[in-house]
Amino acid sequence: MTGQPNQFEAKVGDISRIKQVERTHGFCVIKNFFSKTETSNIIATLGDINRTEEMGLPDIFSCDNLRWLLLDDRILNIAKSVLGPELVYYRESAISYEETVSSFSNNPYDKLHFDARGNEKNIFGLPNIDRPHYPAIRFGIYLQDYKKFSGGLKVVPGSHAASIKKTKTKIEIIYTSETYQPFVYNVPSIPGDVVIWNLKLMHGGGALRSAEAPLQSLSMEQHSNLRQHSESYFLPIPGPRNAIFFDLGSWSTEVDLYAKAQSQQPIESKKLSILRYPEEKGGAVTDAMNCGLTLRNDRVIISLVEAIIEKELSKKKNYSSAPSHLGEQPDPRLLEWRERLLSVCQEHWETTSISRLFNKTEFDELATSNTEKAIDFVIMSVQQRLVDSRASFINK
Repeated sequence: MTGQPNQFEAKVGDISRIKQVERTHGFCVIKNFFSKTETSNIIATLGDINRTEEMGLPDIFSCDNLRWLLLDDRILNIAKSVLGPELVYYRESAISYEETVSSFSNNPYDKLHFDARGNEKNIFGLPNIDRPHYPAIRFGIYLQDYKKFSGGLKVVPGSHAASIKKTKTKIEIIYTSETYQPFVYNVPSIPGDVVIWNLKLMHGGGALRSAEAPLQSLSMEQHSNLRQHSESYFLPIPGPRNAIFFDLGSWSTEVDLYAKAQSQQPIESKKLSILRYPEEKGGAVTDAMNCGLTLRNDRVIISLVEAIIEKELSKKKNYSSAPSHLGEQPDPRLLEWRERLLSVCQEHWETTSISRLFNKTEFDELATSNTEKAIDFVIMSVQQRLVDSRASFINK
C-alpha cells in the first residue's frame, strides 16, 4: 500500500504532468492553483451569494460572480488536455456553503462511490467499461485546510481503471492487476488547491484523519473499521465544509447518457428548480462558445417545463375562483418562461437519441410555423420522458 502525496500532485502550469497523474491514479491535486487573493475573493463571493439567494445557491454558470471559474483558461486547458478539445458543460455543479458548522458540514456523504452512470439500455445503469478512460472529470475547489484536519475528500487511487460488476446485492470493483492492493487516500488539499477526479473514480467526502498518523493511507479493511474508534481518535474538521464542484466532459455517448441521467433522475432532493438557472445575461453563452465550451441545457429545459406546468395549474385554480367579469389575465412570468423555453430548445442538442427529451426535428418544424405549438410539444414530450425515466430508474 502506497500513498505519498507528491505522486498525486502537480503544479498548475504542468499540463502534461496533470494529465499523466489523472490517467494513472484517476485524480490529481493541482497545488496553489489560486492565489491567496483569488481564494479570499471566492470565499467572500460565496458568502455574498448565500446571503442574497433566498431560494438556494445557483448553478455556477448562471452566477455572474462565479462563471469565470468555468471559463478560466487554466481550468479549460487542463480539461482539454485530459478530455480533448471539445468540452461540454452539462450544468452539473454544486456550491457548498455554511456560515458556521451545521448539518451539511457534520453529515457529508462519506460512503465510497463513483458517479459515472449510463448505458444504451438504461441511462441510470452502470456505464460501459469497454472505454479505458471515462470522458468526464470533476473539479473540486476546497476552501478549508484538509491536510491538518478531517473532513476532506478521500479517494481510491486507480479505481477509475477497474472493471465494474453489479450483483443482486452490490456493485463490485474488479481490479485488472492481481498485485494491486486498493487503498483509501485522504487528499491533503489546502485553500488554493484544485482537485480533479474522473467520474469513475471511487471517492467520498468526510475523510477521517487519525490524530496519531494524519497522512497515513488506509487499507480497505482499515477504512471500513474506522467508525469503531471514538471521536477523539480523529482530527476535528476545520470549520464549515465550504467548496465548489463542477463537471466538464467531452462530446461523447458516455457524457450524453450521464447528462440525461443526472437531469432526469426522479429523486426529490435532486429536483430541479428554475431558480437555480436564472437566464444568463451579457453574452455569457457566447463567451463560453468562444472558449470552446458547449452548454447542455437538459436541466434548464426540465426546470422550465416543471415551472410552467406548476404556474399554469396555479393560474387555472386562481382563475376558477376569480370573479367572472375580470377574465383571464396574462401572467408575465409564465410568458417569460415559455419564451425562454423556446429559445433554449432551439439551441438544444443531444449526442444520441437514447432517452431524449424531445424530437428536435419535429420541434424545429413546428417552430417555423407556430411557436406556441412547438413549446406545447416540448412540454408534453418532457412530461412523458420524466414518466418513462421514473420507470427506468426503478429498474436500473
